[in-house]
This record gives sequence, structure tokens and C-alpha cells, in this order.
Amino acid sequence: MPALQPIDGVAVSYIDAAVALGNTINEMDKYYTQENYKDDAFAKGKTFQYISPTTTLWQS
Repeated sequence: MPALQPIDGVAVSYIDAAVALGNTINEMDKYYTQENYKDDAFAKGKTFQYISPTTTLWQS
């Protein structure tokens, strides 16, 4: 099968974005499931608003 270079590049970007998003979601789940927000007054929870760069990669 011939290489589909434009699609191959997009596929790699998609995989990278999916992995990054999955890692962030897992981190968020652990933070809230273990109720760590009670220990740090939601300090780390506030940083999760920056998930948007990951979702931007996901959408592109």
C-alpha cells in the first residue's frame, strides 16, 4: 500500500492528542475521585481549565 503522507501526519497528530487528552482525563479523575481538592482548596483543579490546548490539538 502506498504511503499517504498527508494522512499519516494527521494520524500521528491525532494519536498524540488522544494520548495527551487521556492522560489529562486520568489525572483529573484521580484528583477528584481521591478528593485531593479538599487538601489543596482546588488549587490543582483550577489548572485543569488549561485542558483546552489539549482539546485544540484533538480538534485539529
